[in-house]
Amino acid sequence: HRFKEADLAEKQELLATAKLRLDLLSPAAKEERLGEAAHFYAAHEQLFEVEFERVLDLVSRLQVVLQGGRAYVPQSEVVALLLHEFRQTLTRALAVCAKALPQMGEDERLVPVLQNLSNQTARSEYQSTGVAGAVSADSVDALGGNFPLCMQHLHTQLLRDHHLRHGGRMQLGLFLKGIGLDMQEALVYWRRAFSAMTDDQFQKGYAYNIRHNYGLEGKRANYSPYSCHRIITTNAPGPGDHHGCPFRHFSSERLRAALHKDHLTDSEVRDVTDLAAAGHCQVACTRHLETAIQRRSRSTQPAHVSAIASPNQFFDLCVAAAKPDSAQNSAAHSTLPSGP
Repeated sequence: HRFKEADLAEKQELLATAKLRLDLLSPAAKEERLGEAAHFYAAHEQLFEVEFERVLDLVSRLQVVLQGGRAYVPQSEVVALLLHEFRQTLTRALAVCAKALPQMGEDERLVPVLQNLSNQTARSEYQSTGVAGAVSADSVDALGGNFPLCMQHLHTQLLRDHHLRHGGRMQLGLFLKGIGLDMQEALVYWRRAFSAMTDDQFQKGYAYNIRHNYGLEGKRANYSPYSCHRIITTNAPGPGDHHGCPFRHFSSERLRAALHKDHLTDSEVRDVTDLAAAGHCQVACTRHLETAIQRRSRSTQPAHVSAIASPNQFFDLCVAAAKPDSAQNSAAHSTLPSGP
């Protein structure tokens, strides 16, 4: 659907990036190779000559002309070639993963990730564990040291500017709801944070949205905290915005500075930034979490946790790391159930 809605320049850019093996027919070659069958297509339509096996869907629906094992695909149907290429790439990648799986299972760092895959989807929905106990407007700032990098950044900017744009308010507000801040305390917290405005401005411009997040306004939906997948893949921050994922949206220099500020060593920063540069944002966040847990638990042994799928999961594990082993183990083995 997105490909069909794209303009010509966007389509050409995508086709060039996909490196599809396409032979574009000139008008003369179209008449020469297809003869009378050329009238099957619109006169102005560009055709690509490909092996018929690459467009079996079109063949089965009688939407292309076949000649000598070659199919002639109109530009309007080139998405079928993209789908074929995607399926082939995915099949090859799965075969490589299947061969590597026995060796991966021997790496103790990857075992929790592999075990947790079946419990996660791209739309995992967080369920609060209450590990932090009762959270009030007075205690939020003190809990900031347990926030993941994305929420640390939002929290810092809120305290500095006494304001956040809508994307930041949604991301941080639902996170705070997830750690245990109830609606009345949330109204108190955000009113204090937005100290540069009057009570009337706050009530008219912001209080409604806070009550809405808690299911008390509008369609009264009980919204869940954002997952990592949603933060990484939707609503990228623009100028003046502070929401998003630092491992996805920060420059490498800015990310390194943020990690050093969070007391990571040079080698730990290098590990995390290398993962982020390779596009493994959630793995980078998980590595960041492991360094945080090791510091909080005062352990000399490296921490190993399941792959992070939610900022609230990061928070729960950080808080649990400073508690007795029973609490830590309970939180460390918690999973995120699949959301609707």
